[in-house]
Amino acid sequence: MPSSYNFLGCSRVGALGVAATRDFLEKHPESVSVLSVESDRRFQPIGIDFLWIRFKDAPRMEPVEVKTDTHTSGNFYLETRANVEREKPGWLHTTQSRWLAYYFVNTGQLYLLSTAELAQWFGNSRYNHPAFEKTTFTRSANGGYHSNGVPVPILEVLEHVPHVQAHLPRAVA
Repeated sequence: MPSSYNFLGCSRVGALGVAATRDFLEKHPESVSVLSVESDRRFQPIGIDFLWIRFKDAPRMEPVEVKTDTHTSGNFYLETRANVEREKPGWLHTTQSRWLAYYFVNTGQLYLLSTAELAQWFGNSRYNHPAFEKTTFTRSANGGYHSNGVPVPILEVLEHVPHVQAHLPRAVA
């Protein structure tokens, strides 16, 4: 049986990750500016929550997607299908972000990963990986929908994805 969530609860949890990511990006030594676009409908279908302006001398705008997780399993959850019923691909396949900010609510840990490197590694390794695809169900005003994804060990991702920054404010248990 799939894990079950509700859309409003997921939105509230997501807001925690957005706030933590904004704080992290604003304090980053390379930061010039952080623009929130999470409510802008032009950016929602392409998975972008922030436009991060970096490098004062030669400014560069880099899109960031935020994912928030309440689990303490030691895994990143890589969504492969956002809506099974509508055959909508997951964020890993649709985002046009340069960076993925993955925030764990219960530990305060935040990882900033190169989205392209993560997607490439995952695409080349998922069939060799012993993880299993997991299905979740999210209740919404329209009834609900199923999503699929793969829990992938954080340590394995850190070993294979070169551009990762970790913000670990609390000791890992």
